[in-house]
Amino acid sequence: MKVLPFYAVCGIVALVSVAVYPRSGSEASVCEFQPSSRFNPKLPASHVQNQCARDRDGVTEVSWLSWIAGKSPSFQFHFLDLLELLHDDDSK
Repeated sequence: MKVLPFYAVCGIVALVSVAVYPRSGSEASVCEFQPSSRFNPKLPASHVQNQCARDRDGVTEVSWLSWIAGKSPSFQFHFLDLLELLHDDDSK
């Protein structure tokens, strides 16, 4: 039973070190090394190059929560997305 307190202490130390570690500028440093800042439609939207292009262009994320709260200017688009998700065709 002496192993359990050891793992508990190691877990607490790991959580505290992650919480205390400074993260300022970590996302911006990745984008500084990207040669192209244009959105590339051949790459997935989650690719680093496209994420950096979105950050540089000032594109904001639109979430379902902002749509429900009425803070999204594209409410028609999200309504169609919601209908598509609710009435998904399983025969594909």
